[in-house]
Amino acid sequence: MCVLCCVVFDEKSVFVVYFDDFFCFISEMGGVEGLKKEQFGRRRRPIDYLLHFVHTSNTHVNMERTYIMIKPDGVQRGLIHKVIERFEQRGFYLKAMKMQMVTKEHAEKHYADLSSKPFFAGLVTYMCSGPVVCMVWEGKEVVKTGRKIIGATNPLASEPGSLRGDFCIEVGRNVIHGSDAVESAQHEIGLWFPEGVCEYEHALQKWIYE
Repeated sequence: MCVLCCVVFDEKSVFVVYFDDFFCFISEMGGVEGLKKEQFGRRRRPIDYLLHFVHTSNTHVNMERTYIMIKPDGVQRGLIHKVIERFEQRGFYLKAMKMQMVTKEHAEKHYADLSSKPFFAGLVTYMCSGPVVCMVWEGKEVVKTGRKIIGATNPLASEPGSLRGDFCIEVGRNVIHGSDAVESAQHEIGLWFPEGVCEYEHALQKWIYE
């Protein structure tokens, strides 16, 4: 016996679940991705898959990842815990983190879009002047919200309560970098974490997302 169940979570995603005596398939249709199928094992009841799928998919489809980097001044001033605290308290998940020294070549790749600017050489030198802390955060609309947590590029224009609004004054010492778009986040995560990130299910997800 086969059962066909269609669940529509938003205008962009349609999920189709096929059940038979042995297998459960979950298909996602939408955008340019076309049709995908994932085959599950035989030991759980089909209803178990459906309940799990309905519970988790509405958050999964809206999840984003962003690249956040605490710059040398932020590290030297002991602000690492402040940055982590703001993102964790908001409900975002830390997926990767490391401290490293930045080479000139790596800094030039990261800021390649600014290479024509007169301050480019000084920016690269500054980024290589001390260790940075690289992080990947995940959550619903984390790119846009992360930028709000960080504040405006010019700290003097940043709202109080933002990281830059609270902890810095000069543009050239503005403590932190955050991806400005989903596409740039994907590029930056690939640049700084070629080894990949830690994939896990956060224990507090059900207390953060409906």
